[in-house]
Amino acid sequence: ANVQNGQLHAHIKHQNMEFIQRRRAELFSKSTSAEKSVCRILDTLGIRYIRQYPIKTPRKLFYADIYIPSMRLVIEVDGGYHFTTANGGWTGIGRHAYSIYRIRNKDAYSPMRVKMLIKKHLRRNIMR
Repeated sequence: ANVQNGQLHAHIKHQNMEFIQRRRAELFSKSTSAEKSVCRILDTLGIRYIRQYPIKTPRKLFYADIYIPSMRLVIEVDGGYHFTTANGGWTGIGRHAYSIYRIRNKDAYSPMRVKMLIKKHLRRNIMR
């Protein structure tokens, strides 16, 4: 279930919300079928998420493909762009208390693969 914008507004207090909403709308319009597939699988599992979630770091504003607030989990559905250095620094997001998992486009259509990713995250956080 896609989380409503109230939680998003609470997260971004000092940003230009109009710009962020326009950018999110642009990213939504360019969503891949792989991203949509992961969202459908999360819906089936009853997991609440936010698509194109803005994450502010000291240097840049990033948009996570999918963010699960209850787990502080970012899921990036990796197309060719994510495998380049041009996307600039998703690794820095981890320093801001988010866990980042990537799933390849071809695996995004598999409920089993998405469930494995969630279980891996949960196991890792239980052991901390």
